[in-house]
This record gives sequence, C-alpha cells and structure tokens, in this order.
Amino acid sequence: MKQLLIKSIKGFLLYLGFCFALCLLPLVNPFLPNASLSFVSGESMVPVILEGDLVISRPYKAEKDVLKKGMIVRFWDEEGNDIISVQHRIIEVSGEGVVTLGDNNELNDGLIKYSQIHSIYCFKIPFHYLGVGGIRSFLFLFADKMKEDFLGLPVCFYLIFFLLLEGSSLVIRRKIHIIGK
Repeated sequence: MKQLLIKSIKGFLLYLGFCFALCLLPLVNPFLPNASLSFVSGESMVPVILEGDLVISRPYKAEKDVLKKGMIVRFWDEEGNDIISVQHRIIEVSGEGVVTLGDNNELNDGLIKYSQIHSIYCFKIPFHYLGVGGIRSFLFLFADKMKEDFLGLPVCFYLIFFLLLEGSSLVIRRKIHIIGK
C-alpha cells in the first residue's frame, strides 16, 4: 500500500509539472515562429474541439499551403468593433477565399479571404477536462486590465495552474481514500 501511495504521489507530481508547463506555453508564443498555441473559448467546434482545449496550429503560408475542404483554419473576423480569432472547418474552397462553418453551427461564416487566414489546425490537447475553458472565460472579463498591467498575463497563467493543482489534488485524495478502504 505504501508503494502504491508513493507511485500515486510521483504520478501526481509529474502531472503537475506537465500542467504547469502547459499553462505557460501560450506565454512563449512570440518565440515560436512555426507554431501557435491557444486555449479555445466557445462551443462552435463541439464535439471536435471543446472549450478549454489547448490547440496547436501552424502558420498559414499562402504560397506553400493548399487549403482543402475539411481542414480547420484559424482566421481573423470582425465582431462589432473588435477583431476576433475564429477557428472553423472549411466547407468550400474558391479562388477568392474559403467558406467556413463551425461543426456546431448552422450558418456558415461567409467568404473568408485568404489574407484573413493566419493558421492551420494541427492537433489539440484535451485540456477541457480540467475546466480551463470556464476559468479562461472568467479571466477574459479582466483581459483589458491584464494588457495594461505588466504582471497580468503571467499571473493569469499562474492562477490557472493553481486552480488545476487544486482540482488535481482532489482527484489524488479520492484515489488515496479509495486505496485506504
């Protein structure tokens, strides 16, 4: 039983290190010219991509990349006075651009020009199990303040890390409690 407890604690510490590194990954985006890391918000791509998943994508290069129906791309779109980043699946390709649609949406996004596309989806890390989507949505309430404050963004990721730490510790406590019975 003692060995099982030690093994659980080692696994827990390894998991925490992984979560911590994952939470800090978006901070290194400026240093990754060939990759883009972002947490997903919204439910337009459910069930393929869920809110809170960490999506890894690569930059779109018009001269090299051939976009095809079924690919998932991230593009810039206007929402009111804001420019937002949207990630949807291509349903039609034409000479002027592509038409995209979220897997969970009924209406397409209309024609997206090639100049609006900035990255192509590679894969995701299913981080939604840890509740990051809800935490991220809550933190976006303070997004404007975080841009002004030098420490805002790192503190945001440390907050996510410690919330994940707490959630993970609950899982480990349950396992230890079950083992002890």
